[in-house]
Formats: sequence, structure tokens, C-alpha cells
Amino acid sequence: MADPVIKPQGWRVVDPAGLRWRSWDGLTVVHHAPSGDTQLLNAIAADTLTRLVAGVVSVDALVEHVAQRHPELSSVELARQVRILLDELAELGIIEPTVGNDDGGEASGGGGGGGGGDA
Repeated sequence: MADPVIKPQGWRVVDPAGLRWRSWDGLTVVHHAPSGDTQLLNAIAADTLTRLVAGVVSVDALVEHVAQRHPELSSVELARQVRILLDELAELGIIEPTVGNDDGGEASGGGGGGGGGDA
């Protein structure tokens, strides 16, 4: 029997409890306690991260979620911005991709833990 095919399923926040938020005038500041870093987010980035904190989400569902809140942006531009943001948040260690195999099982991608057992 062939090995299961591993494919990307979505993204998740590595440690939601490690994020501290403050918002005003359309900007949001997020402090990531595990790294000690603080990030200034625009409205699109804040909406994206807020949805990720709620649980694992695919890129397409994430773009759709953010598009509902920002109808002034084209879907192509919004998808581009969300993908860039996902890469940046992953590089900072705030989020990680999730993967599953062809039998529907899901396993966390990436290395470092801190995720807990929420699934």
C-alpha cells in the first residue's frame, strides 16, 4: 500500500494564549509573548489573525472571511495580501501550516510546540 499523500490543509495560531491585543483607530498592536515581539497590524492583518485564533482555517476560507469585511478590495489583491501575511506570521512563529493525509486525518505541521491540544 502506498504512503498517504500529505497535503496542506490550512493554518493555525501556534499559541493563542501567548497573544495580547490592543486596538484603536483601525490599527491593532499584537504582542507575541513567546518571542517577546510586538507587531502593528492594519485592519486586514487584524481580521486575518483574529480568524486564525478561532481555529484552523484554509487559505480560501480565510480569504473569504476577510473579503466579507473588506468588500472594497478585489479578491485577487486580497488573496495576495493574505498569502503574504501568512508567510510573515509563520516566519515570526505566530502561526504554522497544518497538514493532513488522504484518509482525512489531520496532524500539525511545523516543528516547535506550544499548541496545546485544541483540535
